[in-house]
Amino acid sequence: MSLLSDRLNKKKLITPAKKFGGFKKQEESGEGLASKFQRRSQSVLDKTYESREDRSKAGGMGKQIFEKEVLEEFSITEFQPTAGDRFIEILPISFDPNVPYFRETCVHFSVGFSQDQFICPHRFLGQKCYRCEVQQRLFRVNKSVTDEIKRLYPSDRIVYLLWERTKELLEEESPDFHLQIWNAPKKKVHSKIQNLTRDKLKRTTLDISDVTTSEGRTIGLTIERQGDFPDYSGFELHQRQEPIPEEILEQLEAIIVTADERGYKKYSLDMFFHIPEYDEIKESMITEEDDGEQQEESNGESAKQTRFPRQQKEQEPTHGTQSKEAIEKEVIEYCEELSKELAELKSLGFNKWCRENNYEEAIGMDQSEAIEAIVEDVYTKMVSESDIQL
Repeated sequence: MSLLSDRLNKKKLITPAKKFGGFKKQEESGEGLASKFQRRSQSVLDKTYESREDRSKAGGMGKQIFEKEVLEEFSITEFQPTAGDRFIEILPISFDPNVPYFRETCVHFSVGFSQDQFICPHRFLGQKCYRCEVQQRLFRVNKSVTDEIKRLYPSDRIVYLLWERTKELLEEESPDFHLQIWNAPKKKVHSKIQNLTRDKLKRTTLDISDVTTSEGRTIGLTIERQGDFPDYSGFELHQRQEPIPEEILEQLEAIIVTADERGYKKYSLDMFFHIPEYDEIKESMITEEDDGEQQEESNGESAKQTRFPRQQKEQEPTHGTQSKEAIEKEVIEYCEELSKELAELKSLGFNKWCRENNYEEAIGMDQSEAIEAIVEDVYTKMVSESDIQL
């Protein structure tokens, strides 16, 4: 039995009526605001489950992906993954049963000197993205996926609107009815939750965002800090003992209605997103490159020589003149060398490599299986950027 289950068995996740003294209960009869929030359709739930680990196709002092003023307008704060046992309710973001209870996006992290975060306009909206263009140019020059290129890839993220109940359920404090928004990692969080929602025998999927007690579930998880990165484990779904209260439903209704009025007809969470302009990302990256140039010049090297080593010999990229066979050979040779290099690493060294190269989800897996998955992913990315069909 897990630590969470042991602790919760004592409380049974039941909130006594006296504890909720000041808030309005939502009846199970289907009347009131709860009737607006229909269960997610089975096709949406199945698609959510099936795409739980799909990669998208091709916090600090800096900018964030949310519009601060809009969050403040609705008194919403960002969920902070601090260490400990946490209990949350993931909430619906639409009255429409065909809209999932989350918004998927891709985010460029650690951009520029200030470590800005940007939603990738190319992956999210199909618009031009300066960072993606730089990544593609570097690949064509280097003809392999270098550490510099990996750093430029956006990360798959899932954005939830949630209500946290940790202090209420574990510390018997009065419920806090303010909403939070969570920019969560897809594989380390969303995929793990989706695995729990699926009844593999019946081939059905729970709508954990259901505001009643029918399918709605309280999510428990444990967060630990590993340096600058949170680690997530101990995921559990607990039968909700009370429907989502009116205090929360009223806030959800205000968000959905306002978003619709402002033109966000399908995904209300888009109202909170900051979509960067092409030049905004470019200006941020220039500060990143300038910082790198100062460090390199202090060592007697030019930034251009260090960041673009092949350009010293090849002013014009030759990638377009290479044959399909030559490119395929280079890709395969690189992947074979990478596989050999990773296989020689001990556990600690392998975990360090995964953290440094944006493969944290491989930590804890069987190392041979993880290496196979990493190499396959690298191969796919190299091929996707090579302008050929292998």
